[in-house]
Amino acid sequence: MLFEQIARNRRHTIWLLIFMAIIVLAVGLVFAWAFGTDWM
Repeated sequence: MLFEQIARNRRHTIWLLIFMAIIVLAVGLVFAWAFGTDWM
């Protein structure tokens, strides 16, 4: 379903990729901040 929307709206694909990248970076920073000291 999500991929069908991407195929239909090509010009919004870049914004969706940026949005997902921001979410991934935010989650990664949260995990690094929460568990980084325990792993080191």
